[in-house]
Amino acid sequence: MAYLSVYSLPMPTSAPNPSTPSTNPLGSRIWLPPRPGSIKINFDASFINYNEICGIGLVMRDSFGMCRMVKLLQCRAHSAEEAEALAALEAVKWANEHHLTDIIFEGDALPIIGSITSSTSTGRVGWRTRAHLQDIQLFTPSFSIFSFMFSYRSAKAVADALAVKARTSASAVYEAEPPSFIFPFLSADLLHVTEASTVI
Repeated sequence: MAYLSVYSLPMPTSAPNPSTPSTNPLGSRIWLPPRPGSIKINFDASFINYNEICGIGLVMRDSFGMCRMVKLLQCRAHSAEEAEALAALEAVKWANEHHLTDIIFEGDALPIIGSITSSTSTGRVGWRTRAHLQDIQLFTPSFSIFSFMFSYRSAKAVADALAVKARTSASAVYEAEPPSFIFPFLSADLLHVTEASTVI
């Protein structure tokens, strides 16, 4: 209900300025909306060493903070690093499946983001991770505009909750509208969007 009550507020007449609330050049500590006309996909992985089961959470939102879709997947990984690379790969594949052309991918795994955005950083990750990063390069030519951005864990609470749910579910491979357990996180992020719009 809290989430729905926030969504019932009048929408801002213009999209918020993504740079206004953040002063940290290395990454945001709160969720920020993408530029107008763009879609942001936050991705995250939840990994437990003892059984190699990995949960991946993806959330797709527009410049007004509206949640378009979420996706949960369960897979196997040999390390937390590989799990995060798999999450980034699944985000790119998801964007490609929906024919998105202007897209921002955001996660909190700095080594993964760095390896994707800089070829000189690729050698710092394991060979399994490197293979997934190479697969990402196969999909990016289909996007007209795209970027990979780092954000702190506090800025991607929705993707984190989805990833944990995916890992702990009996069978977590589905794409749907936002489930109720992430409404509080979506509501909190939407308040940042509302605050940013008042600065314009």
